[in-house]
Amino acid sequence: MSPHGPLLGPNDLLKGRYRIHGICGSGGFGAVYRATDVLTRHTVAIKENHQYRTFTRFEREAKLLMGLSHPNLPKVHEVFIDPSSGRAYMVMDFIDGITLQELVKRKGSLTWQEAQPIFAQVINPLTYLHQQKIVHRDVKPSNIIVTKRMETVYMEVDDWEEVTVPPPKLVENVISDKTDQERFGRGMNYWRDGRHLENLQRNGWTLSGACWGSTDAVGRRRLYQLEVTLTNHGPGERRCQCYDFRGRRLCKHLVALLLAWVHEPSLFTVISEKKEKRPVKRRVPQQVERQHAVLVDFGVAKVLEAVDPNRPRASSIVAWTDGYSPPEQYQSGVEVDARADQYALAATMVFALTGQTPDDALTRMEKFRNGQTTLPPKPADVPDAVWQAVEAAMRFQPEHRFENLEEFWEAVQGRRKAQPTTTPTPPKASALIKVMTKLAAAGQAIANMFRSSLTRISEVTNYGGIGRKTY
Repeated sequence: MSPHGPLLGPNDLLKGRYRIHGICGSGGFGAVYRATDVLTRHTVAIKENHQYRTFTRFEREAKLLMGLSHPNLPKVHEVFIDPSSGRAYMVMDFIDGITLQELVKRKGSLTWQEAQPIFAQVINPLTYLHQQKIVHRDVKPSNIIVTKRMETVYMEVDDWEEVTVPPPKLVENVISDKTDQERFGRGMNYWRDGRHLENLQRNGWTLSGACWGSTDAVGRRRLYQLEVTLTNHGPGERRCQCYDFRGRRLCKHLVALLLAWVHEPSLFTVISEKKEKRPVKRRVPQQVERQHAVLVDFGVAKVLEAVDPNRPRASSIVAWTDGYSPPEQYQSGVEVDARADQYALAATMVFALTGQTPDDALTRMEKFRNGQTTLPPKPADVPDAVWQAVEAAMRFQPEHRFENLEEFWEAVQGRRKAQPTTTPTPPKASALIKVMTKLAAAGQAIANMFRSSLTRISEVTNYGGIGRKTY
């Protein structure tokens, strides 16, 4: 039972199309259900919103997602209001996986080798969003879903292939070198005459046929059977039935056969081709299971607009998540740009690699003023370049961070050095920061309660389009 009325139950049919199977999670604004689209038979996630006053924001989130297309973002199919209940619903892809937060909770901190493939994928949709002038503003471990899917990869394997080997080329000079001038001349006449050779065939590299000899004194002619095997160095083994053939030299009949091959190869009927096997590298498709990361929850995403000098620059929603939001996101009237996502992504990397949620930005600023370290120690297996990039991306002032996510990831990979700041001082505390600092000094318990109430706006919307997620 929700504070705003009963939740949908198993087998309920929503909009006459979506069969409910169960609840994936619930929060202050509503719930997320796992369902089947009875028209397409696809499994979908349905995000429910009970709060009428937030329908505008809910619809904005849906339309924002419907206009996006990226393999690491959930696809939203439709948004509608159910007239019978007065609740709003968003239908999106069902992602059967666990959050990065749950993964680290179950397994413990990740090694860089384990974390790198996940963050290499999260960089892509964030970069895509920034290219669309959209700032996510709520990047955190619970908004990164890690699932598995089968992918086709091509492996190179050693193999053999059977190929046709064409006969080698042959020229007259090679033939004349294998006999004397008289026999070569008589063989040339036999070939040119056109009446001596018959039944010419080629079987691989072996030529065969028959050649009529000269007419004897009583008017008889004899038919001689011929055969010669070609090699890369000229005629090889050969055979003729005439008395002139001695095996070492070409007789006039074999000369005629070979000249016919040199000048009229089309006269030979091909019986078969010579085949041989050769080693090759063959690309073989193989199905492998790989991790797939999806960035979810756009409840507090913001579309960047051109600055209007006639109106103050302000963020439409003041919302943050302690540990992951940068200092500027805590303040009203401060424009939040894409560098806020950079800070949050780096903080998420800290959590994944250490298992510890970083201190919130306000506490980090206070620690910095007191000369204390503001991040957990670097794990031994994490490369220095990675940690230096993380530290640079989590600087207090946006202008001291990387210009964009591409630069940040280049630094993570060691292809760019994080530039040191000349004056790495935190920004001046706003009224909100001063209030929270005083509360922290008054008592940690009170401060925690204060932060909890303020961050509720981002936490309760954190249930979009996932499979298994607890609250």
